[in-house]
Amino acid sequence: MDREGVIQMLYNKPRVVGFQFDKLWHSSMLNYISQSDIGEILSISQSAKLNAQPLKKYQMVDEVLRKRGFTRLHAGTNRLVYKNEYDSSFCLKIGIDKVGREANVGEYHTQNILKPFCTKVFEVSQCGTVAMVERVNALKNRYQFEDVADIIFNIIIVQFAGIVLEDVGTNFFLNWGIRDGFGPVVLDFPYAYEADISKMKCIQKNSLG
Repeated sequence: MDREGVIQMLYNKPRVVGFQFDKLWHSSMLNYISQSDIGEILSISQSAKLNAQPLKKYQMVDEVLRKRGFTRLHAGTNRLVYKNEYDSSFCLKIGIDKVGREANVGEYHTQNILKPFCTKVFEVSQCGTVAMVERVNALKNRYQFEDVADIIFNIIIVQFAGIVLEDVGTNFFLNWGIRDGFGPVVLDFPYAYEADISKMKCIQKNSLG
């Protein structure tokens, strides 16, 4: 998606008023992958032998999902992201280690704090290995980020006020995407906490009196 595409998507379509995040729905991930696939990926992610061979681990997960029509979109430190060849409405986040599996579970719960300004996590496997997530248009570069930076700034300052959230600023522009007809949403949000404003007190004295 080029720069003009971002602008068109945002400004040529009306923003949704009162967006019904909770009504976003998707059929079960087991319609796309089997419980056996999930178990196989879990075994790969838990393999101590493969911890020192991350590329081999990635390739093994690729092989499991390729036969189900999935292609890898992105590789992070602890998770891999896959798109489906036949259905562009969702992607799979694969936890390739304990941290990645916990991140999948974390996002499933954290979305309730950030909604509707985050991608919807439809479902997470019981082991946390596989998460089925709403697919949006990820920002690819700083030029695209700059086109929506003012909107993202407003989301962080106003919509996320009172929430402690990691990796959402300028240096982490790849953690944002655009929901068609809505606007920017955060893509990576495993750790978010609601701050108790009543307990926040500045102890630094103003040197100017």
